[in-house]
Amino acid sequence: MIFWTLLSLTTSRTMSGEPWTSVPFATSQSSKIARRALPAFVRDHLDAPELGETWQRLRDEWAQDAARGEAPPAWRDDDRDQQVASIVAYAEWLMDRDRKASPLKALQGHIWKRGYAEGALRGEVFPDVPDAFARWRSAGMRIAIFSSGSVLAQQLLFRTTACGDLTRLIDAYFDTSVG
Repeated sequence: MIFWTLLSLTTSRTMSGEPWTSVPFATSQSSKIARRALPAFVRDHLDAPELGETWQRLRDEWAQDAARGEAPPAWRDDDRDQQVASIVAYAEWLMDRDRKASPLKALQGHIWKRGYAEGALRGEVFPDVPDAFARWRSAGMRIAIFSSGSVLAQQLLFRTTACGDLTRLIDAYFDTSVG
């Protein structure tokens, strides 16, 4: 399997970690939506079984930050409201530092899923990406994506582009949780 970073597509256009899309899309639009939706999302999904591991991984990451003396916001688990407030405060603290923490990226992916479903977000790729993907696939190459964004966030982005669903051209996705 050939793993592509896709730098050949857009090296002259961006230095972002996602060279298939613009820096403003990757850092502004989606981040604003995640930050704005964060408190309600955490409150509404705190007991969701599919997010239990994400909450625990955030708590573990917080403990590591605290142990290193990085002074993250206090974390309290005394009751549900304090858990929600702790998760929100810590996630915002990570976002303020542009940390690529895997549990934060997983949380953002879940929030963005709603944004994509409601039409508040739509995947943006540079115009040459669909043709390049198609060319590579026609040449027998396999395409894999690595991003600091979660696998879910990557799939959502490539599924909702103005060029159509590009996920059919992508063989694998990788994020910070793989190493």
